[in-house]
Amino acid sequence: REPALRAWTTFGAVHVVDPRRWGDDSDATRTERLTHELCHAALLHRFPDEQAARAARLPRFFTEGACSVIAGQHRLPLSEVLARAGGALPLTIDAFARDPDMAYGAAHALAAALVEQHGPLVFASVMSTAARDGGAGCVERALLALTGQADVAALWRVVVDSSAAPT
Repeated sequence: REPALRAWTTFGAVHVVDPRRWGDDSDATRTERLTHELCHAALLHRFPDEQAARAARLPRFFTEGACSVIAGQHRLPLSEVLARAGGALPLTIDAFARDPDMAYGAAHALAAALVEQHGPLVFASVMSTAARDGGAGCVERALLALTGQADVAALWRVVVDSSAAPT
C-alpha cells in the first residue's frame, strides 16, 4: 500500500518489485536494495521462528535505519530531516506514512549514530539482547539499556543535539 515501496521482507521471503519499475535500477541501487532486504531477513532471523519475530514487534525506525546503514544507502541529510519534521519525532509509524523520505532519513541518522557511538556490531548486539527478551518492545528496551536513554524521543534528542554541537 506504499507507493514508494520497491521491496519488502517477511520471515520466509524477500519480495522485490521488478527493478525496471524502481526509477533507478543501476547495479549500485540493486545491490543497496538487496543488501537492505537481506539485512531485514537477518534481523528477523535473530528470533527462533516467525511467531517469535512477530511477537517482538520490531520497530520500523530501528529495522529501516539499521538496514539502510548496513546497505550504505544515501538518505536525506539530518538538516533536511529536521526541517521537515518541524520539531516532531520523525521515527513514528505516522511519520513513515506521511513522509517516508524524512522518516527513512531520520532512521538512518539514528542508526548511523548508534554505529558511531557503539561500534559496527551494535545492531547484532541489540538484536541478541532483544531476542533473549522476546516480548513486544524488546528492541526498544535493548536500545534504551544500551544507550541509557529514557525513551526513543530522548534517544532521538541525542542525535539532534550531537548534530548541533560544534566540531
